[in-house]
Amino acid sequence: MAVLFVAVSTARADERYRLTLGPGVESISDSSAVWTRADLERLAARLRDRLLLEGRIGAMVRLTLAPAAAGDSLSLALLTVRSAPVTSALLPVVRGGEDLVPDGAQVFLQASGGRADPRSIQDGLQALRAAAQTRGRFGAEASIDSVVPAAADTARAYIALHPGPPVAIDSLDVGGSTMRPSVVGSISGLTRGRVITPELLDDARTRLEQSELFASVGAIGVEKGLDPAHARVVAPLVENRLSRFEGALGIQNQGGVTGLFDLALGNIGGSGRAAGARWAGYGEGRSEYAARYREPTLLGTGLDAALSLEAQVADSLYTQTKWSLDLSGRPFRNARLGGAIRRSGSAYTGAGRGTSATWSLEGRMAWRSLAPAENPVHGMSLSLTGEAGRRTERYPGFPRATRGLLRAAAAWEAAHPTGSSRALYAAVRAEGISLGGDALPAEELRFLGGSEGLRGHRDREFAGDRILAMTLEHRWITGPRGGRVFVFVDGARHELTAPIEAGSARGLPGGTGSLARTELSGGWDFGYGAGLRSPIRAGTVGIELGLSPGAPLRESKLHLRYATDW
Repeated sequence: MAVLFVAVSTARADERYRLTLGPGVESISDSSAVWTRADLERLAARLRDRLLLEGRIGAMVRLTLAPAAAGDSLSLALLTVRSAPVTSALLPVVRGGEDLVPDGAQVFLQASGGRADPRSIQDGLQALRAAAQTRGRFGAEASIDSVVPAAADTARAYIALHPGPPVAIDSLDVGGSTMRPSVVGSISGLTRGRVITPELLDDARTRLEQSELFASVGAIGVEKGLDPAHARVVAPLVENRLSRFEGALGIQNQGGVTGLFDLALGNIGGSGRAAGARWAGYGEGRSEYAARYREPTLLGTGLDAALSLEAQVADSLYTQTKWSLDLSGRPFRNARLGGAIRRSGSAYTGAGRGTSATWSLEGRMAWRSLAPAENPVHGMSLSLTGEAGRRTERYPGFPRATRGLLRAAAAWEAAHPTGSSRALYAAVRAEGISLGGDALPAEELRFLGGSEGLRGHRDREFAGDRILAMTLEHRWITGPRGGRVFVFVDGARHELTAPIEAGSARGLPGGTGSLARTELSGGWDFGYGAGLRSPIRAGTVGIELGLSPGAPLRESKLHLRYATDW
């Protein structure tokens, strides 16, 4: 340090001292008290720190300890200060690391402003260390060797910069996380042998936060190893509950029972991979099946890959199967960009006959800042999706036909707090499809009703090639794990701009078979109701009661839901 602290003693450490104040030391409280050596050293240190704060960088504090005189029970202590003028400006001279930080003196000056107070000096030293760290020398150290007065209020500071060797990652510590360190390293970029820089650590934390695999990501730290060229990186991680089961039943007058079962398995074998299966039944012989698999870091890159298989059955009209391969990544915080290749095929079994096949490419963009995840009370999310492809149709009695396909979708959500435990939640989604030709295939309809919007109506009660669905909820938050009581209002518009076809049966009037209970005429419809979600030890249960305007209570729709994470 520029201010020196010196202790000289030939006495025992357990002796008691009488303090004498020498030149340069003003009176202090309790100067006549009996002191221990530890007390004296603390006093000298406080005096040194006060001189530093006053800018007296060249001053020296000296504590001299001597044994007691003959016949005296107390040893002697002398505290002196060699005075130095107040230094207001500092001229740095950096020695070492010239090949790494050639402008070291300028880096120090910019950070410290050339000021001589302790805070500015520390800022300058930290800037020198940071400049070396950005070049891979994470073990760099900077310190002041000495200070020499240069003028009345200016001093020249000789600074030693010891860059040390480049520091590479030797191992990755993920705390109590069950995910394998190799997987975390692949997702974050913290792989063995990479040179550590602050930019690498910041980027790694962002990538971990955006992977959606962790509930929280702490500050990533670096711990030195026995080899100065290698270090251990510590990433404090708390995993999300990655596995989930969700089930729902819908009970509706004259509509039978509908249902949903969704099983998702996450972090399989500590690999971060996920898989799942889903079934949804909409009544009247209509159901959907899906299986999916997700690779969180494809070939060690920051891209996610997903493979999905789907089937849609309307038993008196068609069976449609699909597969898709999806790639996505996060270009910046809260955002995700992705694309997919899709292939679907339909076989018609009702009044019409024939088959169809579609190849398409999809692109999408999403941005989400809703928080917290279970019960959002602030923030917004937006997603946009576009899909284009070619559809080939083969129907008995008709020539083979090919036409273009365009799909588009947009979704928006927002939440705003209305009190300490209340929030207003709103959501809007819009979907549309366009095909060349004069008819719309039945399997391309977009649906509304029940779990797909308009909770006061039957599942899939309405359909069209253009739909707009909106909901507004006022929520009373009852717990941190998704508990809430809410009232809601739903509204939706559906339009059909072309006649429906199912294979060789074209221009179906108002829908037949499995679409007999689906309204295809355009218009607005509304619903309202109330519900609750309540956490229990094994998961979350929910119940919603939906009504449509003007309908009697006996035609209300009851939705039961159960979900559990592990």
